[in-house]
Amino acid sequence: MIQWPVMKVLEEALALLKKEFPGAVIYEARLENRLGERSDHPGVEMERSWSREYWTVQVDNENENADSLEQVIADLRTTLARRAQVPERAERVAAVLREISDEGFERENVVMAARAILEKERRGR
Repeated sequence: MIQWPVMKVLEEALALLKKEFPGAVIYEARLENRLGERSDHPGVEMERSWSREYWTVQVDNENENADSLEQVIADLRTTLARRAQVPERAERVAAVLREISDEGFERENVVMAARAILEKERRGR
């Protein structure tokens, strides 16, 4: 098996991800390198060239993409921290909804009204 330098980079990245997110299942760590040149006129000097490194990492069900592994890790930290707050926030909302009778779908009406208010606020920004 050929050991390409990029494989070493990916192995090191995977080790870093496992260290950063020890309890998580890492489904994918991908490094995409693109290098190219282009000229629409044969015989003419290259008009355009590019080199790009792009990282994609999926931890549990969260998928992040960035130009560097450090940025992907930072984005995943933020996403996973937000996701961790969901149960607590849901319990707070449920506590308020428990105060409302469910007769005649009153809770459902309150939830729909709350969503409408939030949507109106979001559009107004």
